Amino acid sequence: MEYSYQRDPVGLVAQELEDAGVIYRSETRESTRTTPSAPLDLETGREVQDKETDEKHQLSDLVEPTSSHSSEHTHRHSSDNEGNHRHGDEPPPTHIVDNHDMLSTHSSSDTFSDIPPLYPEGGRKAWTVVFGSFCGLVVSLGIMNTIGSVNSYISETYLKNDSEQKIGWIFGIYAFLSFFLGVQIGPLFDRYGSRLLNIFGACLIVLGTFTTAESTNYWQFMLSFGICTGIGCSVLIVVGPSCVSHYFNEKRGLASGIAICGGAVGGVVFPIVMKVCITAYGFPWAMRILGFVYLGLLIVAIILCDSRGPEIVDIEEKLELAANPGVTPSVRTAKKPAAVDLTAFKDMRFTLLVISVFAMELSLFVPLTYLGKYGIEQEIGGKGEDSFGWWIFAISNAGSAAGRLVTGWTGDKWGRFNTMLASISSTALFIFAVWLPTSNKFAVYIVFAVLWGFTSGSFISLTPVCIGQISDTKSFGTRYGTCYMVASLGSLIGPPVAGAVYGTASWTGLICFTGGMTIFSFLFLTASRLKCAPVWARF
Repeated sequence: MEYSYQRDPVGLVAQELEDAGVIYRSETRESTRTTPSAPLDLETGREVQDKETDEKHQLSDLVEPTSSHSSEHTHRHSSDNEGNHRHGDEPPPTHIVDNHDMLSTHSSSDTFSDIPPLYPEGGRKAWTVVFGSFCGLVVSLGIMNTIGSVNSYISETYLKNDSEQKIGWIFGIYAFLSFFLGVQIGPLFDRYGSRLLNIFGACLIVLGTFTTAESTNYWQFMLSFGICTGIGCSVLIVVGPSCVSHYFNEKRGLASGIAICGGAVGGVVFPIVMKVCITAYGFPWAMRILGFVYLGLLIVAIILCDSRGPEIVDIEEKLELAANPGVTPSVRTAKKPAAVDLTAFKDMRFTLLVISVFAMELSLFVPLTYLGKYGIEQEIGGKGEDSFGWWIFAISNAGSAAGRLVTGWTGDKWGRFNTMLASISSTALFIFAVWLPTSNKFAVYIVFAVLWGFTSGSFISLTPVCIGQISDTKSFGTRYGTCYMVASLGSLIGPPVAGAVYGTASWTGLICFTGGMTIFSFLFLTASRLKCAPVWARF
């Protein structure tokens, strides 16, 4: 860009900008005008105090002669007009910087101390969102934790002539859709927020529950519970944790653990309500009563769950402008997240984590589906309707609630990956050391339900946190959905494969299959953890 030394429109504009304090001449170095703020430290938000260095930097950007002739002219002008340069005939030699850059620099007066935190890490709004997510997950994950009770009942009544493998596909399809559709829900959440998605999911869950109440044959249960309810649950399972991730970072493990405890609360309450209502009113009315309970909780979730997508983008833009004055922020121009983030698999940490989640989901849905039937067949606590197998899911989900809360806190304190590794290894230990030799021992059956619920519950609560730890905020929803697109295949094949194993190798084969998949998950999670940080690190 050339300098102008003649009385022309550019020179006049330069004089006016100088008078307004927007640009600075070399001879006004000692002027009383306030110079632009010093650069800020990204870590602490404190100003660097070396004003002289800052002035030199600003002057080198805004006032720089382009030739020796310009330098001589500037010196001559300064000598002839010192002290009264504003009354001279010529406008001062002034370097006009790019107008767009100048305006973008000076229009942003935000300093780091003025910019709100990217993550509130608490406050009434943040904890209200956690409660709203909790209510939504009471329903979506609560239904998931109740599939064993539904399976135990319909396999003994409506579908008693169908094989375990065939019945298992109902719950496999349900689990598959609950997770697989996250690949679409994730980017929709990133783009449009939570409200409309929660309304859509709530309508499908309530519709699916009321139509399940009217079902009497295999395909009716498949369509109502397996497909309709599964799609509805998929929405709330993604939206709830994603909303929480917009408000917490350092405390994300604890906040997510509290929210996901909703699934365990639903898993404790719903089997009890279902059993009591079936005994008193029959299966159809039991499902209708649960449908009304779901509706009330989902209304709360719709009202309270709120995302911060636009606000996060605005704060990141301000941070980028404060760190790099005059540079166009890349936040607004960033590409929208794709429906499937296949590039995420270039990150080996993410790829290994996804394989681990796949294996653990395959393992997890076997006890969720068959633990109650195991107790009924083994006549633990009584025969038929008196068996404790009808109540076992309330026990296991109570342990799961404690596990999700405690390991959420320990995850923040000792590392999310570290805590999840400890939980998965403990789950494998309890499967082989407690469940396998249980036989018909009542006390051992109860102990296993509590221990397995505690450790497996922590896996559910920490998975989204671990994904978030190796992902940036803007892509969290997409990565979370991509992960569960793959994990959903484990949920799909888990129940029917376990049913086939049960048909050929009885309960011993089913239990060993479950424990083997848990060990497989542990090995791949260990590999992912080692890719993230050294063994001794808190990660």
